[in-house]
Amino acid sequence: MTMTRPAVPIAWASMTAITLIHRYALSSRVQKLRRISLSLENISLKLKLGLKNENNKWIYLWAIFSSTLFLIFAVASSITVYINGTRAVLFNFPLEEKCSKATAAAFYGLTLIIYFMLPLNTFGIYYTITCHRMKCIMDNFKKVLESIQCLEFDKTLQMYKDIQNLISEMDDGMSFLMFTSTVFNAIPMYFGVTKLLRPMDFAMDSETISVWSLFIASYGAFISMAATGSLVCETNTKILDQLKGMANSRSALMPFQNDMLSLDAKKGSLTIWNIVPVTRGFIFSILGTIFTYCILLDGMRKDT
Repeated sequence: MTMTRPAVPIAWASMTAITLIHRYALSSRVQKLRRISLSLENISLKLKLGLKNENNKWIYLWAIFSSTLFLIFAVASSITVYINGTRAVLFNFPLEEKCSKATAAAFYGLTLIIYFMLPLNTFGIYYTITCHRMKCIMDNFKKVLESIQCLEFDKTLQMYKDIQNLISEMDDGMSFLMFTSTVFNAIPMYFGVTKLLRPMDFAMDSETISVWSLFIASYGAFISMAATGSLVCETNTKILDQLKGMANSRSALMPFQNDMLSLDAKKGSLTIWNIVPVTRGFIFSILGTIFTYCILLDGMRKDT
């Protein structure tokens, strides 16, 4: 996308800054994210709770679709840079020779893939798969609670405590990255609103393709991440309610048992940088908030 119109360069610079922060945060948390994956495997073996679920094919289909859209975004942006020149990406310095323009455009597209597609798309896929695997573990734990063989209440509570600890470990490693991913999505929304309200800001076909491919890819990732994250919270709430129901049938509870059952289910949910839990309501509220502010910002523009 060429950023030659007012306000659009600021949005592009903001998106670049957020992406760099996200990339740095992701690279600094690689080992922690790897430990989370290992912890999921270990707890499934320790508690004899399976990870397999037949309803996960959509994740891999979405991952392929999302990756394809990011590639289309990079290619379309490179074409735009080649056609319109390189002033917007080379500090107002133009390149006249076709070979130089093609080289700069190719380098620009490669940069978008490395700094946009890989960090954002990779984390989006990782987050979605990790939350889905966590939900599978919790679903299988619910089946254990529903079975007749589940008679040892202390052992059951200890299993639940291990699951809660794993959710806390996941949130510690992924909450800030979920925050940067959420903030990033405000920019594609702004580009989309601008394209609808001010079509001449992105008049070229390649610009239109880059705007909508980035919009669909980023919001597809956000909705997938938030949806699977909210399922972790909802399943945790159902498990806690089920445990409280089992506790009501017992005559007396130990202090440890009372402490476990008095927990708020939201404390065992994933969050956005420890600010708000990832719930189903959060998805709609954040989309509506971002869209409203994009409309307001566009209305404040004074084109000369």
